[in-house]
Amino acid sequence: MNLPASIERCLAEAPLFAGLTPAERAELGAIAKVRNCDAGETIVREGEITATLWLVLAGQCEVFRRVTAAGRTSDVVLATLDPFENFGEMAFFHPGPRAAHVRAVTASELLQFERADIEPLVAARSSAAQKLALNTIGILAERLRRMDSWVAELVAQDGRPSHVDEWDAFREKLFQTWTL
Repeated sequence: MNLPASIERCLAEAPLFAGLTPAERAELGAIAKVRNCDAGETIVREGEITATLWLVLAGQCEVFRRVTAAGRTSDVVLATLDPFENFGEMAFFHPGPRAAHVRAVTASELLQFERADIEPLVAARSSAAQKLALNTIGILAERLRRMDSWVAELVAQDGRPSHVDEWDAFREKLFQTWTL
């Protein structure tokens, strides 16, 4: 795939592709698909099982979950994504149901990668695939750091013992299946 200059620029600037050579970006670009979305269009639905990694090239998207409390359902926005930001990496690298919905806030142009298309690159020990995986790990680690800070601040917010009990229960659930 011969990518347009605007997409080449995005790949060169996106943290997901940091450190990739032009040849490595071209290797990944050859398996990528461009998708244009209208404002309000749902791109990913919570609970669906897909293995697609997305990069916002232009426009803005939001990650949200539908939450029902006291008989009322509302959308809770978890993140707003601008150009050069990515989403979908959890299900891309670890297949399972999507954890949230993603919709285009504005008309958006996205780049999508299917796991099935990357697997031959992984089997061939492609440096592009390896760098993509390492960059994704770095992005996820940074998100986890921010979440840890946020949760710690939330727990300490008013010093109520119930927050400590809730945090202990959350921590137990989070780590009960992990072997560190």
